[in-house]
Amino acid sequence: MFDRSDPQRNRWSVESHVKGGQLEWNLSRAGLYLCESQRNNKVITGEELRKELKDQPLLNANILDTLVAHRELIPNSWYGKFVFFWGTIYCVAGVPTVRFFLYGANGGYVDCVQLYHKMEPYFYAAILKED
Repeated sequence: MFDRSDPQRNRWSVESHVKGGQLEWNLSRAGLYLCESQRNNKVITGEELRKELKDQPLLNANILDTLVAHRELIPNSWYGKFVFFWGTIYCVAGVPTVRFFLYGANGGYVDCVQLYHKMEPYFYAAILKED
């Protein structure tokens, strides 16, 4: 979640947001996705990855914030993985940015990556799987 005391908070705005309506959370529908480039162990930029993810059922930052507040809702399969919530893209000081979390033995860690950075092959996109 955002630190409200952060002096940079006013530099954040929402660039795009995939609305999902009211979602009944079901752990069996929570999925992780790697695009073809990532599965081939290729490192690409966030902008390239964003284009490759455009047709996926992406989860947004509302889900990220809910999972951080209610860690019992985080699927066990996500433990120790970098999980990105591409359904919400922010603009931070003019640069497109995506938020992620890493949940592991030391608790959770939430951060963001600007899309001009390289996206590693182990950066998963959070998706909503079909029933």
